[in-house]
Amino acid sequence: MDWQQERAHATALLEEAEMAVEEEDEATAWKETAVGRILNQQIRELHNLVEEIEEGSRKGRNSAYLAAWQAKQEAGR
Repeated sequence: MDWQQERAHATALLEEAEMAVEEEDEATAWKETAVGRILNQQIRELHNLVEEIEEGSRKGRNSAYLAAWQAKQEAGR
């Protein structure tokens, strides 16, 4: 999985959703509408997705570093 591409896509969606909310003149009243609640839920889900992608990316990098270290250790024996 291309974590950088996934993260960029999720971040772009998140930024687009946040801009839509910020552009609303009466943000507080708007957030109380059904559409506002749905968009706010989607924004929270996108935040969670970005965090999951970042965590997966960190785990993937850590696994790669560990595998490289282990291979180096084996080669040194």
